Amino acid sequence: MPACCGCLLALKEVDRAISCLLRATQLGPKDQQAFFGLGEAYRVAGNLEDADTAYRQVVAIDEFNDLAKRAKQQLSSLAHVGFLMRGGGTGRPDAVMYCLSALEHFADLPNEEVQKITFEVGMVGTKGFEINDPTQQYQLQSMPGKFSGMQMVCIMYVGFKRIAPECAASFDLSTEYAVALEMFKKRRRK
Repeated sequence: MPACCGCLLALKEVDRAISCLLRATQLGPKDQQAFFGLGEAYRVAGNLEDADTAYRQVVAIDEFNDLAKRAKQQLSSLAHVGFLMRGGGTGRPDAVMYCLSALEHFADLPNEEVQKITFEVGMVGTKGFEINDPTQQYQLQSMPGKFSGMQMVCIMYVGFKRIAPECAASFDLSTEYAVALEMFKKRRRK
């Protein structure tokens, strides 16, 4: 990010920083640092959609360096904020149902098969999932069907709860998982 733009951000001159960084990205369409700075400026301004786009451009330019890693962390953070905003912090009904579906799918599978599916979801998700897009755009070799980004995150969350419950998930679905688990247990008792 150009130094003057960083100074503008530090001085809370967000609009000027955005203008400067937009110009920098136009002059250098492969300048990862400028796009990362633009994402930061948009995030500070509360424009999460444009911040998401800028961070994705950082990853698209070169997904294997430290700046891309930081952009992916910011994307994950933005996705989580969007998730909470859509669900009001009390749990999303769609995520509850996706967790329930994963619990039912995994119910009679051995742990090795659950692990295989969970790790495959993790590999597919290395570039991130579009959790706020309901389009079923992801496929797995180890599980039939197509899945939305939220479905994939729920499958992975439920899988890790089964094979490694002590692992901290990077995406908190504990509320949705708890509701789904209760529903699952009630169905199994019938």
